[in-house]
Amino acid sequence: MYEFNDGASRDYGTDVKREVGKIFFFTEKWGVFIVRKHMLRKMLLMCAAAVLASGCSSITNLTPSQLPRSDSGLYPFEVVFESKATALADDSIQAYLILDDQMIKMQRTPLLTNRWEVLAPIPVGTESVSYRYKINYQWKDFGKRRENSRLSEPFYLNVTE
Repeated sequence: MYEFNDGASRDYGTDVKREVGKIFFFTEKWGVFIVRKHMLRKMLLMCAAAVLASGCSSITNLTPSQLPRSDSGLYPFEVVFESKATALADDSIQAYLILDDQMIKMQRTPLLTNRWEVLAPIPVGTESVSYRYKINYQWKDFGKRRENSRLSEPFYLNVTE
């Protein structure tokens, strides 16, 4: 007998098949629920997606939110990209600054391999700019390299007099 949430007891037969038949089916021979193949694939894909999206990498903005106006018109932008993924190809990582719909290639710092910086121009008279970081990288997938990228949340820089 199987007790359902409504308190009713039912036989393992057709009632159980009707209740859980959408995902599982019941075999009376072994007395177990077996996941249907197509649902098993969906569950495995959802679990894999959850693992991949569970914060395996992070983008940290090191640029202050406020900088004094520069005579040269160039302002420093710095970012750190950290990843726990072992399949990530470290030599393929490249960071970009997206400023006013323009992608500016950033340079890796000499001492820290996960940190990038760039001096980017901000037009005279501009008081505030919105910017993002884009990190392009490759990861190893059974011997082949596949490309991927991460886009940061928007950040804002205020230029003061």
